[in-house]
Amino acid sequence: MKRKFDLKPLLAIAAIIGFFAAIIVLISAPDIPVSVKDILLILIGALVAIVKDVFGYYFGSSEGSARKTELLTPAPAPPEVP
Repeated sequence: MKRKFDLKPLLAIAAIIGFFAAIIVLISAPDIPVSVKDILLILIGALVAIVKDVFGYYFGSSEGSARKTELLTPAPAPPEVP
C-alpha cells in the first residue's frame, strides 16, 4: 500500500517560521518606510491567526478527533472462504 504524502506539517512549520521571520524583520530594521511597516503589521496579524490554528490543531482537540475517526473506521471484511 502506497503511503500518501502529508503536506500539513510542512505548511504548519512554514507558517511558524514566517511568523518569527516577520517579527525579526520588524524589530531589526528600524528604518522601514511607514507603508511597508503597515503591510508587515497586517502580515503579522494574519500569521498570528494561522499560527493559532496550527497550535489548535496539533495540540488541541482536532488531532485527537482525527485520530479517533481513523480508529473508528471499520476494517475491510475478510475474504470469504469457499
